Amino acid sequence: MFVYSVFGCGPVAQPGRALGWHPKETISLSNKTSNNPSNLLDTQLDTLRENTLKELDAVSIVENISRDPSYREYLLKRYRSRDHAIWCWNRAKDLVLALKDPSVLRKFSYRRAVGVLEAVPSIKEYAKLIYGIELGIDTKLLRKFLPPRKIQDITNAILEIELKETGEAKSIIQTSLEYVNTILARDSKYKIPVITNFFTGLRPSEVKYMLENWNKLRKIKLNGVYLVVLNYDRGKKKAYITLLPEKLYSIIDNNKPYVLSEYWNDHVRHKYGINLYIFRKSFIAITSDLLDDAERDLLEGRLRSIQVKHYVKHIRLIAQKYLEAFKPYLYLLDSLSKN
Repeated sequence: MFVYSVFGCGPVAQPGRALGWHPKETISLSNKTSNNPSNLLDTQLDTLRENTLKELDAVSIVENISRDPSYREYLLKRYRSRDHAIWCWNRAKDLVLALKDPSVLRKFSYRRAVGVLEAVPSIKEYAKLIYGIELGIDTKLLRKFLPPRKIQDITNAILEIELKETGEAKSIIQTSLEYVNTILARDSKYKIPVITNFFTGLRPSEVKYMLENWNKLRKIKLNGVYLVVLNYDRGKKKAYITLLPEKLYSIIDNNKPYVLSEYWNDHVRHKYGINLYIFRKSFIAITSDLLDDAERDLLEGRLRSIQVKHYVKHIRLIAQKYLEAFKPYLYLLDSLSKN
């Protein structure tokens, strides 16, 4: 069994209470049955608060958390995507196995093994917020046991959206247009958000932010295009600006206000079969002949802040190229206006 060091720290009460979470009284540190009440986390923490560092069994702590229904609720609050929250909940159980024997990761599929590592940050945060302890999980060691990603897995991931079941080639753009036409044909409040996603290539959370804060955001009219200054910042995911065709700008402005749920992308996928993240890929495909990589990255929030200053200087030229790229698809906005 691989055992990792867990060092105590003072209770992190403020962040937990701010989120509506409260430290638990006790937690078993061992899978073995024990009648000794001192075998409880609160007793251990009392000892650690007296500046006595002692190794605890990280496996037992993670195992307790992975079975804790409150941890599942925490994940649903932590992540915007409900599917990703449930994914991390399931992978936490795999993490217990990996901590006992990292070589078990080699028996998993590549995606499942990577998912085990994705579960680590939330496990560590939960342990710190609720129990006031730092979990020292060696992710570098776990990465050494990741299975090699099979070449056919990479190929299948690329071709998955490109091929119908019949084997007939279908481009990402064609699939995106089918998604847009699907939502246009329905009586749905998601028409404008979905089409906004198509024309901007933004993440669903960024579309939600833009529409719900529409009146507060700075907008600059260019030639046939509007520049919207987002200044959206969520950790590593940022969106500085975005461009909209003038007609889409008018449609959004005439139909405000907007209120979208935290998981609106999940609702759209479950109800209409539309995967919104394909629009980021189709945005690249549509603009590939006219915008260079950095210009697309600027509009999709991938550019580093130091580069943004340079490319924003050329925003009028970028806007012209953007409009030219999306000109063949402006008819969709006519359909949206009629509906």
